[in-house]
Amino acid sequence: MKKLKKLCGAILIAGFMLPQIAMGSTDTAEAASGKWKQDGKKWWYSYSDGTYPKSKWEKIGGKWYHFDKWGYMQTGWQKISGKWYYFGTNGIMKMGWQKISGKWYYFNGSGSMATGRKTIKGVEYTFRSDGLWVENAASDSTGFSEAKVGDVISFGKYEQDNNTANGQEMIEWIVLDRKQDGSLLVISKYALYSGPYNTECIDVTWETCTLRKWLNSTFLNAAFTSDEKAMILKTTIKNNDNPTYGTDGGNDTKDQVFLLSIDEAERYFKNDDTDLGRLKGVSIARACQITEYAKAQGAWVCEVTEYAKKQGADDSKYYCIWWLRSPAGGPEKVAEVINEGCVGGDIHDEGNYVDTVNIAIRPAMWIKP
Repeated sequence: MKKLKKLCGAILIAGFMLPQIAMGSTDTAEAASGKWKQDGKKWWYSYSDGTYPKSKWEKIGGKWYHFDKWGYMQTGWQKISGKWYYFGTNGIMKMGWQKISGKWYYFNGSGSMATGRKTIKGVEYTFRSDGLWVENAASDSTGFSEAKVGDVISFGKYEQDNNTANGQEMIEWIVLDRKQDGSLLVISKYALYSGPYNTECIDVTWETCTLRKWLNSTFLNAAFTSDEKAMILKTTIKNNDNPTYGTDGGNDTKDQVFLLSIDEAERYFKNDDTDLGRLKGVSIARACQITEYAKAQGAWVCEVTEYAKKQGADDSKYYCIWWLRSPAGGPEKVAEVINEGCVGGDIHDEGNYVDTVNIAIRPAMWIKP
């Protein structure tokens, strides 16, 4: 195993700049002179001063490579800064059309995998959210026809990395349910925003809260094109009373975008088998990570505990508390999913005050291609 060495400031600065070069610049800057070395079956690149690239892009011999946090050359599928790339067994980043495991994908000039609709040499192609080319897209312009429960699809765009200079990012959605007619119930994989359930601390229901209005107007118009909005179904939303405290849930509503209820959060995200005593309903699957943009809006976040890591929680991002639409155990309160110590996903039906601004928002909706 190679020894770790501290990089000097100049090299660190170069490391931060190289991903930008790889993602869309014509800069042809090459890596500092050095040579390839091997530890067992893994390759790494040693600069002439003995240091090496790690967690960064590097252009070597006119080809782009990416190195992991230990400094090893990466191969195969890799998700880097929220985008998918594919590297050959020799570590070279692939571009253009590529046939992988018998299926066709397209990689942009930056190397990132294409999704959705893309015009290539004057011809429009459609790619699924997992990058697979939809060969006959006439009846399914989204590629969602094969999506099943548990899949993650891309649909719409919203600011997520808190860098408005590079535009909005594709929203990833977890498929929670699928009907026979092909319609899909989806929830955002990450919490996308932070804000109050209602701007005033008064007794409200989902029908009358300001968050419902925001989701079905401001968010809807910001995240989706007119064609995409036409795919989002206006659905009858059942607003049941709180199952523990009996707090009134108000009238049923018709919405395109909504929050999950307590019942739905329990139904679609199963509890873990582990009983920690002080918490009930622990579910790592229900625990939710947060985007950098939502975090910048002031959402409460917490780091992942060692226990949560062992249960499968991802420690690459922060976790958050996110609103449910159900009423809570008292006036002026609404239910939420908490991640106490980031153990994960406990439904807090006693709730929090509706005007709390630090709770994250995780939209849900029914869509039909």
